[in-house]
Amino acid sequence: MSMTNAVVELGRTPHWIVEHDVSRSFLRFRRNTVPFASKEEILAQFVDAGRILAAVDRSTLGLLLDMRDGPMRNDDVYEEALGGRETRFFAGFARFAALVRTQVGKLQVIRRTRGAGVDRAVFTDEAEAIAAVTLRPPSSR
Repeated sequence: MSMTNAVVELGRTPHWIVEHDVSRSFLRFRRNTVPFASKEEILAQFVDAGRILAAVDRSTLGLLLDMRDGPMRNDDVYEEALGGRETRFFAGFARFAALVRTQVGKLQVIRRTRGAGVDRAVFTDEAEAIAAVTLRPPSSR
């Protein structure tokens, strides 16, 4: 595998695929279309993702949360289950960006992360999101 496109799957859950883009030094959490059936299932995603991330040095990697395929949801059960867990869970990464399909999705992510101390880099353009989480080589002067 060439380093120009070295992407390694770290794991998958019923709702996410986690990939490490080795050459660009970021993880992509890619949401699929499977809806959450219950509050318990929402909470279980954090346990599953925690297992996947256990061996990852967050301080050296960017994180791209790719939610374009996930069902839009902001009901009370969903909001209560998240309860700020998502921003605490993804803390510690060197760079962070969220990728959404629509402007409404962008507003929802901004609302969910407000006040959490998270840089709210939310994009609808994949290239811009990847640029935000990619390790840039040091400039030569």
